[in-house]
Amino acid sequence: MLHVFMQELLEAPLFVSLHNLCAILKCTNPTMVMLQSAIRNAGYQVSGSHVDPLALKTDAPMSVIWDIMRCWV
Repeated sequence: MLHVFMQELLEAPLFVSLHNLCAILKCTNPTMVMLQSAIRNAGYQVSGSHVDPLALKTDAPMSVIWDIMRCWV
């Protein structure tokens, strides 16, 4: 498994839990790489979170995250 270590976004005070998003949508989790790539391709910054391995920090608005997850479903 390839791990890419990058600095956590300090500008984003909150994190988004991929597990919670998928529980709400009742779907399987996309890989973190897929979700991070989709966010970056939308023009936003993204990083992992030290709080949870299935969480991410981003400057993307929640509407963008929900659009990405709707496309995943």
